[in-house]
Amino acid sequence: MTRLTESAIEDFAIKLFERLGYDYIHAPDIAPDGVAPERSRYDEVLLVGRLEAALKRINPKLSPALQQAALKEVQRISSPDLLANNEAFHRLLTEGVPVIASTSCAGYLATSACLAVIVKTAAFSESSAMALETGNPL
Repeated sequence: MTRLTESAIEDFAIKLFERLGYDYIHAPDIAPDGVAPERSRYDEVLLVGRLEAALKRINPKLSPALQQAALKEVQRISSPDLLANNEAFHRLLTEGVPVIASTSCAGYLATSACLAVIVKTAAFSESSAMALETGNPL
């Protein structure tokens, strides 16, 4: 009986993705000390340059600010549980990354923090809008 090994599964997956049009890149080639590094440390899981390029290619009409907000949301996944991280990342890939577009708030450009404040409190002064815009406390 033939024994199924991790190497056999990996080879099968690589060939499958290549047939689907993906390029295979040997991991040591893009390592920090590789011939074409795409990360500065071994513990960097995301290839941020590739992710940014994909965000721009897939969402050409999305503003650069919203693209960056989506990237930050993906980078924010940080559970100590590997399975929880994988599930959260998969959910973002399949369902999309929720980002909040800017809107006007008491005459000032509003951030998602401003929108959250409006929902929680009925009163919203110009000074609190300025504090939220600049990130400075009141």
